[in-house]
Amino acid sequence: MSETRKPIPAFYIGIVMFAAGLLVSTLLLKGPFSGSATTDDTPSSQPNQASLKLNGKVVADDALPYVFAAEITELNNRASERRVQILRQAGLELHLNALAREQGKTLAEVTEGLIGPINITEEETNQFYNENESRIGRPFYEVKEAIENALRQDKLASQREELTKGLEKQGILAVSQPTFSAPVASFDLSNLPSAGSEKAPVTIVEFADYRCSHCKKASHTLKEVVEAHPEQVRWVMLDFPLLGGQSRQLAIGAYCAGEQNRFWDYHHALFAAQDSLTKDSVNTIAADLGLDTTKFEACVTGDAAADRVDLSQKMGMSVGVKGTPAIFINGLAYTTGNLEDDLKQTIEQAIASKRQH
Repeated sequence: MSETRKPIPAFYIGIVMFAAGLLVSTLLLKGPFSGSATTDDTPSSQPNQASLKLNGKVVADDALPYVFAAEITELNNRASERRVQILRQAGLELHLNALAREQGKTLAEVTEGLIGPINITEEETNQFYNENESRIGRPFYEVKEAIENALRQDKLASQREELTKGLEKQGILAVSQPTFSAPVASFDLSNLPSAGSEKAPVTIVEFADYRCSHCKKASHTLKEVVEAHPEQVRWVMLDFPLLGGQSRQLAIGAYCAGEQNRFWDYHHALFAAQDSLTKDSVNTIAADLGLDTTKFEACVTGDAAADRVDLSQKMGMSVGVKGTPAIFINGLAYTTGNLEDDLKQTIEQAIASKRQH
């Protein structure tokens, strides 16, 4: 059946812009700025936020159970970041409008004078299509105009961002951003396996699954940190087996190895063998480590190990753990950065902070 050519739907430009990643080359600001769109440096009042009352008393956010306080903090941070984005864009628009009035020009004329014409070459359009053809899934003639429009809008956004940064550098535009203190999780860590000093000023609580590749990375980093700072860092491992029954059995095996004071040897051996783990690995790794296999097998089939894994999972769920690894540094959730250099740096910053107090 032959296909009838249809006009490009408006939403398709959005698809093309998504494929572009909204990250095209940024142009540097040229030319001076003058004028100001503001008449009052007093910030506007913030609207009241929803609050909780229980039995007639207001409950502060930091008095909520951790999992809810954490969600509210995350919500506040996202809303704050978006508000900053909007205010920066609005500030630039107000500034350009003020310049237009001062110079007796239209907004478009002032904008073009500062940014210059935005041209999209045939080469740029073709390159974008060729790099994203499989994602676009439409013939070039149908999307050529949409691609040009998307790239043009992206260049315009990049150049407007450079204008905004220029205004900020000159002190013409400034947006304040409130900070929201993250809630601090508390854990009962008694009788749990730990590495490092129990008196260490920095305690790291990690929820992990032995079949999780990201947990393997985190484990390697945390091991290095504890070895480098044995008196400053305590690392406590809690099981959170997300990936099925085998993960749970491995966690039970680790607990039982701990009953013979070999938890960390077993822990590291599991991660070292992660790519080749089988249903027999629980027992074979115990044998390889020279554990008393009779005691080990009795432990694996007993209730105590299963109860400990259940307790660890309940502790994780109580603080909103949904994926692994979930890492808390002195009760603060580690949510940004990678599991290698960034994680190590964050822990070292916590150590330095404790030394200053």
